[in-house]
Amino acid sequence: MVRDKYEKAIKACAFDKDLIAFEHGDLTEIGQRGINMSGVLKQRIQLARAVYYGSDIYLLDAP
Repeated sequence: MVRDKYEKAIKACAFDKDLIAFEHGDLTEIGQRGINMSGVLKQRIQLARAVYYGSDIYLLDAP
């Protein structure tokens, strides 16, 4: 993992404030199928992953 790239992806997706709310920050275990979080939060995680990996195409459902 490239730390600078990781931090930029988190900030670009406004996910930094969500990480503060998690008990173990970015080391928090999400659980099977993300049961312990909202749909919006799941989408933001996926968006941050796509931004981190530099995807060429982003498909968004009801942004």
